[in-house]
Amino acid sequence: MRPAFKILLLSICTLCFSCENNKENIDPLQEAIKGIPAQLKQKIDSTEYEIQIVYTQIERDAKGNPHL
Repeated sequence: MRPAFKILLLSICTLCFSCENNKENIDPLQEAIKGIPAQLKQKIDSTEYEIQIVYTQIERDAKGNPHL
């Protein structure tokens, strides 16, 4: 897999997971997958590439400081 593609995928996942969401019982992975652009989804669905998704939950304390 090309490094630029890895960086793009990581950036998209980071954006999707870093947004605060007030909805309850939402699967963050499913929500991230819904937001993937069609052109990138074609690459993901291709057997030519292997995709690894790294999930990091960001929690905030009472002052709003992030904790990974």
